[in-house]
Amino acid sequence: MKPRISLRWSLGISALTALAMVSGSSLGVFAAQKPASVRSGGTITFINAPNTPFVANFNPWSPNNTTTAMTQIFEPLLYFNAYTGKIEPKLAVSYHYLSGHKGIVFNLRHGVKWSNGRAFTAKDVAFTLDMLIKNPAIDLNDLSSMIRSVTANSTYQVTVTLKTPNVTDLYYIAGATPIVPASQWQAVKNPATFTDSSPVTTGPFKVGSVNRNQLVLVKNHYYWDAPLPYVNKIVYPTYLSNNTAALAMDKGQFTLAMQFIPDIRQVLLSKNPSIYHYWFPPVGENILYLNDAKYPFSLLPFRQALNHALNRTKLSKIGEYGYETPSNATGLPPTPLNRQYINSSIVKRYAPVYSPKKARAILQQAGFHWKGGRLIDPKGQAVSMTIYATNGATDWVSDASIMANEFRAIGINARVATPSYSTLAADLASGSYQAAVMRSFIGGPGPYYEYYPLLDSAFTAPVGKTAISNYERWSNPTTNRLLAEYVKTFSQVKRQQILNQLETIMAKDLPVIPFLDFPAWEQYNTSKFGGFPTAKNPYAELTRGFDSEYVLAQIHQK
Repeated sequence: MKPRISLRWSLGISALTALAMVSGSSLGVFAAQKPASVRSGGTITFINAPNTPFVANFNPWSPNNTTTAMTQIFEPLLYFNAYTGKIEPKLAVSYHYLSGHKGIVFNLRHGVKWSNGRAFTAKDVAFTLDMLIKNPAIDLNDLSSMIRSVTANSTYQVTVTLKTPNVTDLYYIAGATPIVPASQWQAVKNPATFTDSSPVTTGPFKVGSVNRNQLVLVKNHYYWDAPLPYVNKIVYPTYLSNNTAALAMDKGQFTLAMQFIPDIRQVLLSKNPSIYHYWFPPVGENILYLNDAKYPFSLLPFRQALNHALNRTKLSKIGEYGYETPSNATGLPPTPLNRQYINSSIVKRYAPVYSPKKARAILQQAGFHWKGGRLIDPKGQAVSMTIYATNGATDWVSDASIMANEFRAIGINARVATPSYSTLAADLASGSYQAAVMRSFIGGPGPYYEYYPLLDSAFTAPVGKTAISNYERWSNPTTNRLLAEYVKTFSQVKRQQILNQLETIMAKDLPVIPFLDFPAWEQYNTSKFGGFPTAKNPYAELTRGFDSEYVLAQIHQK
């Protein structure tokens, strides 16, 4: 069985959704607060920087696609809100489990049309799932290990027979899988390499045009949930760095954005506080990846010393301009749903304390010593490290620089390198690095979906081989066992007991070092448009998967 994960489609699941799975087809609908009346039409500009030049490929499973568009043009059977944890019907209006959780029956929405005007039916769902389980290269969520067979019972009903029931199957099948049209894809010989330049979709938007510098999505007039979407067009410009994007925003050339801006209150909001706004809810973790397969990072005392050497207050105030709060020891972001799972006693017991003195004491007890101010490891070698941070991600570069200074203060010869994102991603995957400042994998609001790709050894690989995730190369039998037990456990109480053990491993053994809660960078220009999620109306957040589609469909002219 290969790891079950989609780096491009993963959203998440919660205890609330698990309850829905056990109890039947009850769907907790939590919609945006729709205005009494809106003006449809208009064009919005969406800045998401730094990004890379766009390509005319909208194959959802291709590693060379234009990922930005995927969750605006395709839809799943069910929408799992990654911020609130609620489930909302999309292409399926209801579902129920067969006896003993041996299968799931989906009742599909009537009257849905593809963007070419053809009718959407159960044949499309059965074809999509069957195509995935027959093609390992595109089966990113490992549906083949879950699904025994798929049957279109009628025009609007599908039965998915399962191999081994578990608490994650509904999400992976119905929430993290985009449905594509059988009429187009059944002629595709190799879906992994297929370049889909003219996608046929059911989502609120479809592709208008694309070139290296700009992607344009336009309203899908066949969309089943009329009058959504309200806007006619979304324009995504290419900006290779935070700074160039910030200059465009300073000129008012945006409707909404997702990016880091230094001192946003002064740089942006002060220009026109009545129309420029932001909402930065925590959705993930900024972490210091350490290559646990390399010495001395493989030593727990060394990782503990680095943890105590980090001044998280300085990182928050200087590196991130006060936008981000220090991480708790579990490495779980304090989203509304995660709060019910985070064990407060673990957080308190292993609370990270900034103390260079304690860091030195731990190192000394582990056999390290100092010579001329330089830290010498137990093998007699001077300790040095290079901290990677993506070029163009100015906040991460600043964070890395602060860390290097803190590590030099305890005798480590630390330096910062700023490779391109593609280079850094390749080095993380191959293990050709020592330390890196990155965002953790954001798998959704449920802790299991944060820990699974980060800690399961099935995702990693020896140095020199390609890891899917788990770039720190953490390999621990207890961690693997707990993750495997979780998916087979239908008792919410027992699942929490498993999570407590995983939280302890994160806090005590430090596979990685979380340092600040990573926010959803969301900025809005409300001069002409409204309907954005805010702290007062947190109906969703913008940064993850199908949440982006959900939010963009709500935006409307004032």
